[in-house]
Amino acid sequence: MCKIDVVFNMTVKQKTVLTIASDPMQTDEAVQDLRDKMLAERTWASHSSEIRLYVGFCAKNGIDPPWPVTRDSLEKFVALMAKAAYAPGSIVQYIGAVLRQMVLMHFDVEPGLLQWRRYLVQAAKRDGGDAHRMLPISYVMLAGIREFILQASCFRLVLQIFLYRMAVITWFFVMRIDETLGATDTRGLGRDAFAFDHANRSVTISLFVTKMNQEGVRCRRTHFCVCDVDSQRSDVDRLLPVCPYCAAFAVCVDNDKVSEDSSAPLRPDDVHDKAPKSEHMLKLLRAMLEKYAEKFPEFGLDLKTAEGRNLYGTQSLRRG
Repeated sequence: MCKIDVVFNMTVKQKTVLTIASDPMQTDEAVQDLRDKMLAERTWASHSSEIRLYVGFCAKNGIDPPWPVTRDSLEKFVALMAKAAYAPGSIVQYIGAVLRQMVLMHFDVEPGLLQWRRYLVQAAKRDGGDAHRMLPISYVMLAGIREFILQASCFRLVLQIFLYRMAVITWFFVMRIDETLGATDTRGLGRDAFAFDHANRSVTISLFVTKMNQEGVRCRRTHFCVCDVDSQRSDVDRLLPVCPYCAAFAVCVDNDKVSEDSSAPLRPDDVHDKAPKSEHMLKLLRAMLEKYAEKFPEFGLDLKTAEGRNLYGTQSLRRG
């Protein structure tokens, strides 16, 4: 028989595996690194929150231990969330988190529990209303709503100007809000994500590691300036451009806060050093759309009711 030598005739990577394997601490560190990458950073945060609620429910309901999950404990958990008026979609997300945690803790998820899950999901979704897709924000709307930012009643003007510019970038480059603004304080577009070709008035955005692009490779998008010549541009055009090139240039150079670190996420000023949450963008868009609907009733936008407002969200920027 051929004897396999575990020391010689190995590649560098193979030797590295064996070296790490001989050190328990390095092995544990490698395993933890792998586990951390199983979910995106933002997904880990929501997952942890969902599991805390389940564990807290078990403690209050006398279910000890909370793991492994049983049909009875899962049914009670879903029933209480439904009683507390959780949205059907949220209940489904919590059920998924609980069963995901089972897998992460190396518990077997029996087929009967998965079948029970389907019935619970079906019950949670019943009477939940008709599903709907977010309606798109069009270019005409994007251009029309900006004037309302400059009204005297606009709250935190510097932040709103910054958010609008980010909305324009998000719209043109078909990006997610957590890619442009950032889902956490360390995420979001930095100045090094933009490459400007001023001679041709174009900008290229390179996306690094994101939820949908864990490798951060070959994700580059380019747009050109769509503005009129400078002599025909108004002050509003310069401050709140509806143009990918000009909006990108503005967020890079025209903020009260410009970090020396080009990789640092862009922020409007020192007051808003932390990541502006997607709720900030959502509130801005809806506030502007409401005023837009009042000024242009011919568009028939219903922003006065909760049902109408829910048709527009940050995802609307990606559907334009």
